[in-house]
Formats: sequence, C-alpha cells, structure tokens
Amino acid sequence: MAQKRVIEILDDLDGTSDATPREFSVGGVSYEIDLSDENYEKLMSRLSSFIAVARKTKSASRRGQQSPKANREELTKIREWARTNGYEVSGRGRVAQPILEAYAAANA
Repeated sequence: MAQKRVIEILDDLDGTSDATPREFSVGGVSYEIDLSDENYEKLMSRLSSFIAVARKTKSASRRGQQSPKANREELTKIREWARTNGYEVSGRGRVAQPILEAYAAANA
C-alpha cells in the first residue's frame, strides 16, 4: 500500500500556506518564524533602515546561541564534572553543548 504524507508549513502571522522557516537574531537571542514570502518581505522592509546602518558581525550558530569559548583549565573542570555526573566526554576536542549547559546550570 502506498502512502503520501504532506507537510504544510503555515505562516505564523496569518496562517497562509507555503511558508518558509526564517531565522533572525535580536539582542543575542536567535529566533525562527515561519513566514510566507509576502510577510518575509514586510519584515525585511521594516528592518531595512536599521540593517542599512548596522555593522555585520560573525555569523550566529545555526543551532542557537553559542556560549563563549572556555579556556583550557575550565574545560578540564567541565570534563571532570561531566565524568563524575555520568556523562561520556572525550579527553580532547569539543565538549558537547548539552554537557556545557548542564555544567553551567549546576554551577549557577
């Protein structure tokens, strides 16, 4: 038996179909909104005067806001904390974001 599943993305503002997920950041917080081409143009039109005079910065992570890079000593502490608390973490390389967030929450 054949099946066809259709996913329809609706505009978050007016509910029209054929919307596209759009990302933007304000105040260091990244957002995603589903907008039709028409509503996306409205958004960009309203922001255009601000964008025209703004300075570009390094691009934001597509996974959301990144925490500042930890120094080597701090990463050693984070790895020790993670192992003590049942997380699997390698002795070198990047520390996974969920571990960094759990460490930050535990030490807040």
